[in-house]
Amino acid sequence: MNPNRQATEPAAWVCTPCAKAAGGRMPDGHVATFHEGTCCVCKKQAVVTEPRDYRWVNGPPDGADRRGRSLAHVGHGLPRGHSLTTLLFKIGVIDPPWKFNDSLPGNKRGAEKHYNCMTLEDMKNLVLPEFEDDAILFMWRVSSMQNEALDLMRTYGFKLKSEIIWVKEKKSKPPIKAPKDLAFGMGRYTRASHETCLIGVKGRGIKLIKNHSIRSVFFAPRSEHSSKPKEFYDLVEQLTGGVGPYVDIFARKEHRPGWTFIGDEIGSTLKTKNENL
Repeated sequence: MNPNRQATEPAAWVCTPCAKAAGGRMPDGHVATFHEGTCCVCKKQAVVTEPRDYRWVNGPPDGADRRGRSLAHVGHGLPRGHSLTTLLFKIGVIDPPWKFNDSLPGNKRGAEKHYNCMTLEDMKNLVLPEFEDDAILFMWRVSSMQNEALDLMRTYGFKLKSEIIWVKEKKSKPPIKAPKDLAFGMGRYTRASHETCLIGVKGRGIKLIKNHSIRSVFFAPRSEHSSKPKEFYDLVEQLTGGVGPYVDIFARKEHRPGWTFIGDEIGSTLKTKNENL
């Protein structure tokens, strides 16, 4: 980023609280680029974007003339590791990097051999992208941290309502006639052949469910560690009518059109509450 160029260009940025207070609303499916800057309304340092990204009921608030241009428009780009989010998501998927209190032998066994893990308190301290007042969050949990998953969902402002079960097939996909035909996973008590995704809602998230014939179980083969199958994302879109905007948090790769992906392995990160002070 060229700081001299940024300083000389006309800019009128607006933060989310001021935009909401003035009746501004981001159109469905619109993707805006956010960055740290000074809001032209409240004059405070905040995460801001340009006024023309919004639709205004009675026109933009005083000071928010439409001169501002987003970083994407002026070609600055964003440095690796900078948060890039959209405003007011309706549907979110989050696969928390749960940190286990054990150490498994070998170079491949255990989550920490594959990606950075976080404690519950560290994850509770993260600032998620903003969601609509009515929204749905699909959160993957691990069997040994069920209470922690409920705690984390509540911290993020969602209330548990249901769940989806991924039954893991073997990669060879033989006909499933008995438990031995399922994938053979890890576990101290039983060997895991499934994963659970919790469904939490914010406000009247139930109204975002467009297909009431979707079953709570789906079958798909497992692939790389922690990677969730295409069938899951198909299910989420079928359940919600394919109407986003959608966000995938702690994603390990960008793999689907129409979604925003956030994850340190793809160069975007979440801020912490301390960083927002």
